[in-house]
Formats: sequence, C-alpha cells, structure tokens
Amino acid sequence: DRADEALAAAAAPPADPVPASTPLFDALAETLPEVALIHTQSILFANRAAGELFGIDAGTLVGKPITDLLRPAYRALMRKHVSFTGTEEQLAPFEVQLISTDEHGLWAELHSKRIVFNGEPALLTVARDITHRKGLEASLGRSKLQARITLESIGEGVITTDRNGTIDYMNEAAEQLVGGTRATGIGKRLLDLLTLVDEVDRSSLGDPIAKCLSERRRVNLGRRAFLLSKLADREFSTELTASPIRGPDGQVAGCVVIFHDVSELRG
Repeated sequence: DRADEALAAAAAPPADPVPASTPLFDALAETLPEVALIHTQSILFANRAAGELFGIDAGTLVGKPITDLLRPAYRALMRKHVSFTGTEEQLAPFEVQLISTDEHGLWAELHSKRIVFNGEPALLTVARDITHRKGLEASLGRSKLQARITLESIGEGVITTDRNGTIDYMNEAAEQLVGGTRATGIGKRLLDLLTLVDEVDRSSLGDPIAKCLSERRRVNLGRRAFLLSKLADREFSTELTASPIRGPDGQVAGCVVIFHDVSELRG
C-alpha cells in the first residue's frame, strides 16, 4: 500500500542515524486516518488516530506493550507476529480485535513492514478498520444459517447447482423425494439422479436445469411432469420449477430447483 510505503520511507533513516521524528513522517502519520504504530514488543510511536481510538493522548501509548491494545484472545498472535524472524520485509496481514472506547471493540486488519526506527529494527503497523465488513460477514452467516434451517424444514424438495449445472445442495425433502442422500447427489447433475418425462406419453422433458442456465430464465415443467428416480424405486407426478440464481452483479451464478409430489392432486 502506498501509504504504508510512504510512512516506512519517512521513518527509515539513511546510513547515519537521524532523530526518530522527521517533518515528513509527522505529517504523514498525523494525516493518516488509520491507526499507525511503530513498535517492537513495546510501542515506540503512535499517531493521533491511535490515541483517538483508545480515548487517550497518543503520546501516553509510547512505552506500553503492543499487546495491551488487543483483546486477550489475539495477544499471543501479536507476540508471535513481532518475533517472526523471516526475511520478508512486508509481513502477511492478519485480523485482530482492538480494545477501544466501544465496548464491542474494533476489528482491524494489521499490515506490518520491517523498518529501522531511530537506529533500531522495528515494525511499522497500520491498522485498517474492518468492523463493518466483519459485521456484514456475521450477518451473512446468520442469514445463511437461517435460510438453511428454513430449507431443511419445508416440504418441497430443493436442489441448487453452480453455473455449470453441478449439484451443490439438496435439502432433506429432496433426499426423500429422489430416494438418495445428498452425499450421493452433490457433485452430480440432475439427470444423474432422475428422469423427467411427460405423464401421458412418457416422452422425455429433458433437463430443466440446462435449459434454465442456457436461456437464463425460469423453466416450469407444468402439470404433466412425471419423475422417475434412478436412485430408488420411486416415481411420481411432480410440479417442478428451475430458476436462475443471480449474483450481486446480475450474472447467473447457478440454478435452484423446487419440486414436490402432486400424485394425490392429480389422482
């Protein structure tokens, strides 16, 4: 990142020692909206954003253990990060929770670079706030869990595929309807599990998933579909719909098939 590189360049002295602070470094550090720290196991410098995050003057952070800024669960990880003896100048970023004035803390992605500060080796670490992203990830995880519980509870069979038509999910009702487990079905195509024919003349109705994905539209087999399982001795009248799954960019990312047994309704 250019901001990291600029800070590192400003902090690193030439062959002869220079003071720990330079006008360029001070200007960059105080302008940077992210928390910026120079540290070993102890803090050597903290910018204004760091002080604001912890609700104190940045200067009072100097001399404190770097781990004091982290939630206890991440302190061992930070100690290991600081003591890493590899030769890489840029260390791999990692995620931690910082202690802050907010009781929930702040999620941050730490980016560190080896520098020489005031004649001694140290790390320049910039903390990028990822609290919003982590919140979205948690919400998405809860949403996915809730959706999965709902799908497992409904009576209709639900099968989803990727954009190539390969099955990646089957709910419990789908397992019962086709007479096989999801472990058997996942990784296969719909027509590996069953055949769909016209209820009257038994002519093939083809692959509704392939048609849905190629035409990028919903496919409804109507009221004359008859399902023949290839996994068990099961056959029944069915109503089946295959609909495209669209990603955030509007592109088709897969297909969802919803079907159920309507034998009793058709008599």
